[in-house]
Order: sequence, then structure tokens, then C-alpha cells
Amino acid sequence: MIPRLKKCWIIALIVTFLGGCLDNEPLTPPLFICISERMSSSRKEIHRKILVCDMTGKARATSIGEELHLSWDWFIPPTFAVQLLPMNRFFYNTVDGVYEYDILRDTKLLIIPPEQGKGGVVDFYLFENNENMLLIRHWQPIKKLILRNMQTGEEDLLIEGKQGYNLHRNPVSPSGRFLWVRDYNRKSRKYILRFFDRELKREILNIESTECFSIGWNPWGARDNFYVSRSNGSRWEALEVNLPLRTTRSIGDQLSNCTTPCSWNDNIVVVESNPKESRVAVYDASGDLQMHLPQVSSRCFNPITFPAEDFILYASDEGGNQKTLLFKEGMKTPVTLAETIDPRPDYNEKENLLLLCEIEHIDYAELKPDELKVVYPYGMKAVDRPAKVYVINLKDFSRKEVFDDSLLAFWVR
Repeated sequence: MIPRLKKCWIIALIVTFLGGCLDNEPLTPPLFICISERMSSSRKEIHRKILVCDMTGKARATSIGEELHLSWDWFIPPTFAVQLLPMNRFFYNTVDGVYEYDILRDTKLLIIPPEQGKGGVVDFYLFENNENMLLIRHWQPIKKLILRNMQTGEEDLLIEGKQGYNLHRNPVSPSGRFLWVRDYNRKSRKYILRFFDRELKREILNIESTECFSIGWNPWGARDNFYVSRSNGSRWEALEVNLPLRTTRSIGDQLSNCTTPCSWNDNIVVVESNPKESRVAVYDASGDLQMHLPQVSSRCFNPITFPAEDFILYASDEGGNQKTLLFKEGMKTPVTLAETIDPRPDYNEKENLLLLCEIEHIDYAELKPDELKVVYPYGMKAVDRPAKVYVINLKDFSRKEVFDDSLLAFWVR
């Protein structure tokens, strides 16, 4: 009798756990995470909230609320204090330290506690091997770039100073050997990218720009080549930075402003702009032009690629008619996926599903000065706006709305 009663208790606990969503029904994979600003639509107070959702529209609230710290960044894809991990987990940052959150169990574990004299963690990135983490600690007025061993807790200082160090969403190369951080020198008023060799534990290369660097969604090539655009005050130049060889070379049309370069398998995608038009160009590894993506307007920009995938997302704007487009080789015309130029996508390779955020029309005049409109298609006000979330099936390009108020959305892996 006792074993049977114990078995019934176990079954009851499992059912209760699986039914822990907002409507007391289990969620059906694939699951995704939405970061929303409002605790509920009936309240005026603004709070950060993380929800676990499925494609039927059901959602389960998590125990993480306003403690979540999001770090919005100007002019580049947003950095944020959330990093997804395998096995249904993610790390998130708060003023009280870095936590690991278990999505299925709705439990959290403090990974990096505040430590007296070391300063708080303002940015972090966990390497794919889960053995090392890149940290930026801030202890007034000093910022430190640190490499932390997650097994031992030991920390190696890479660089420190009274500078504006911060991380991008892709700060570590595919091999895990090279990493970089953005910097700003207040005296020279120049922006700096500093590249480090993790094995040597020192800086090996840096490049400067008179404007904030133009960095694409996927800036790393498979051979640890890094793609970025810099300004000399009169023109934007796209560069390939070969970190193993410590060399740089120019990419794209030398008579155009070349911005937001990114890697597309063995090719390089770059936006080429002049006063009359902007277009998305594809170059091969040798630097030879392969093609221009189909133009649906005189303004095309913001290319987004994913490693080892055969499609490109990019945006267009013609007289306020804004679209996010998908192109594959062989297509005569691209497919329209969303009526937005700030999609914040996440791709589910296993299911061939694309998660897109669609915000209301973006008025360029609200985002930044006129001279930056072509260079940076997104800005602070764009990424900080709640958006509807759609799932796009890339087999037939069918589209389904799955959430209506999200700042960012990610697939659970």
C-alpha cells in the first residue's frame, strides 16, 4: 500500500509540474522565451518579465521579474544580460550577480556572486565549451575585462582602465581562441576595437574609428576572420580582420560607404551605400563580387545571416514601406517575412523555424541624426519597443503570431 501511495504522489507532482503554465495546461515543444516589459496588461507599472511560451499561445510565468537587467546598446544588435544554454537553461545578470535559470523546473542558482573589491558584472559571455566566461566588471571608476574559469572560479585580467568597455552579442571567435571588446577613448574621441588572444592572454590587435563601429549580426567567419566597418570621417570602410595572421583588408566597392559586413558561409555580405541608393552585395573569400541581392526598393540594408545556413535576411524601406526579406540563391525575388526593419530573429535549425519580432513602423527621424540613417538601420528606441512575435516556417513561409508584447524572443534549446 505504501509503495502504491508513494507512486501516486510522484505522479501527482509530475502532473502539477507540467501543468505549471498560466492556463494550467502543459506547454508543447518547441518552446521559446519572451522578455516582456509588463507584468500584466492591466497594470501600468513597468517591470521586466520572462515568459516560457509555446506555438499555441500558452505561456508560463517564471520566477524572474524586475530583477532582470537588460543592457540596451546603441547602433548595433542589442546586447542583453541573458544567454541561452543547452539543456533548457540560461544565464541572466542582475545587480546581485549572475544566475543560472532552469526553464523546466523554474529554479535559479547563483553562479557569480558579488565579491567585495572586484566590482559588479555589467556584461558577460559564456564560451561554447562552458569552461570559460568573459566578464566586464565595473568598480568605479575602473572597468576590467576578465577571463573567468568556470570550474575553479579563477579570473585572469586582460585589460582595465577608465574606458567604455562593453561586449557585443558575438565577442568570441568560432574556435574560441580570439575575443574582442569595444572601447571608447574620451581624450581622442575615437572608438576602438581591441582583439585578444585567449592563449596568450593579451591584446594582439586594435583598430580605430571616428564613429561608432558598424557591426553586423554575424561578424565571424569560419576561419576566425572578423568583419566590421569603420569611419574615417568622410567614408565608411568594411574590413576583414584576419586574427590568426594579424592582418586587415578592405572589402566592397571603394566608392561607396560599406557597412554592416557579415559572414555567409564562405562569402562576405556587405551594404554599399551612396546618396541615391543602398544595396546588399555578396563577395567571395577572395574579395570578388558575386552578386547584388534583388532590389525591391532604393534602400536595402541590415543583412542578417546564420552560420552554415543558405539564406540571408535583409531589410528594405521605400517611402516608409518597410520590410524584412529572405533571399536564397536561385530566387528571382525575395520573400517578404515581416513589415519591420528590426526583426531581432532567432533560428531553430532542427525545426526550420524562424522567430521574428515585428514592431510598428520605425521613423528614422526618431532614432538618430540624418547622416547615420543609412549606416545604422536600428537604434535604441527601436529595440526598446514591445513587438508582436511571429513564427515563420521556412519550408512554406507560412506565418503565425505567437505573442503580442515582447522585447526579445529566443528558442529554447
